[in-house]
Amino acid sequence: MPGLTTGITQLTNGAQRVGNGLNQLAANGNTLTTGSTQLANGNQQLASGAQQLANGANQVTAADQTIQSGNQTLATKLGSAAKQGQVNPSSLTYQQIAKPVTTTHSDPDQAANNGTGMAPYMLSVSLFVGALAFNMMFDLYTPRKHPKSAFEWWCSKAILVLAFSLMESTIMLGLMMHIDALTPIHPFAT
Repeated sequence: MPGLTTGITQLTNGAQRVGNGLNQLAANGNTLTTGSTQLANGNQQLASGAQQLANGANQVTAADQTIQSGNQTLATKLGSAAKQGQVNPSSLTYQQIAKPVTTTHSDPDQAANNGTGMAPYMLSVSLFVGALAFNMMFDLYTPRKHPKSAFEWWCSKAILVLAFSLMESTIMLGLMMHIDALTPIHPFAT
């Protein structure tokens, strides 16, 4: 009797588990059905992809054959072009490559150093600064005596500027020639 009671209890528990499992199966049956449908669709997509892969493999094989044919044609054409493009160089060809141009320019105004080359520029700058200083120090507008005409007034001022300019340029050029050893090719034009 006790063994029978234990067996009935186990049978009841097992029946409850089967009932619970059937309830879960009923509840999740739609999910199982949807999953199997998705699996079937995935199998179809997989079969389609495998077919596309096979087609692509065939295309690659055909393209590989085309490339091999093109490489053979290229090798043949390059070989014939190399035969046609042979150059038989002479000593003149070598000289043309080694010395493509020659210089025929000569510079008659060679400067001994940088100071000699900069001397004309600095001479011009000093004359400009001297002219500025002269115009700031001397009143070139107000006449000393009443001029009779505008031309007479202009000449009185122009003579003063001319005298200063000649004196300044003569002194500067003389100092540059004697102290700095400037040797212009055309001294009077300088």
